[in-house]
Amino acid sequence: AAVEGVPGLSGHADRKDLLRWLRPLPDPRRVFLTHGEPDSAEAFAAELSSTRGWKVHVPDLGETHELV
Repeated sequence: AAVEGVPGLSGHADRKDLLRWLRPLPDPRRVFLTHGEPDSAEAFAAELSSTRGWKVHVPDLGETHELV
């Protein structure tokens, strides 16, 4: 995998900032939320699923997925 910087996005962005930043992006095949408190991440995943129709997953520690 390539690691990319994300200019213009703070590590302390709130939900509103994140949604604004995500708005112009094309729909991904799948989203993994790997940062934040579990309850907050699950709530944000549900919001992205319902508002954007994205397939979003909050993985557990140590969980693995094959990306192809």
